[in-house]
Amino acid sequence: MRVARFADEVRLVPTASKLLRDTTVVRAAPRASDRLGELALGTEVTRISRSRDYYLVLFADPASSRLRGGWIHEDALDERAVTAPTHGIANAPFSCAGPTVRIQTDREFCAAPCGDDADCRRLGGGVCDGNGRPAGPGAAGRVQYCVAR
Repeated sequence: MRVARFADEVRLVPTASKLLRDTTVVRAAPRASDRLGELALGTEVTRISRSRDYYLVLFADPASSRLRGGWIHEDALDERAVTAPTHGIANAPFSCAGPTVRIQTDREFCAAPCGDDADCRRLGGGVCDGNGRPAGPGAAGRVQYCVAR
């Protein structure tokens, strides 16, 4: 399967990164249902381009060691800030409706937690590519969440 490229993607100076998730889905295009595979926690990748909230990365295929490429959501990368903004509202209380929960990446927001793409389809669409920390008192660990297509 070919990896999609876009005229408006932002080409980057190649930058090494490591993955933060236990499992990161690699896709043929941002928000696409076409999965190229999965990468494990700590896998080294090189960011080469960006399209909205996805990075095009290069990585050594775990099975063959051949260089491959694909799109991953920005929350999977170690450069992503995981602290709430400190503009006097970082701890402002708010609640989430329906099946959503409070999640923190570089900001706090409400999103539907998921284990795989099927969970997101059941909740109305999207793909299970978001990765953050649960927000709120006593929250710990990491949570994956649905990203709209």
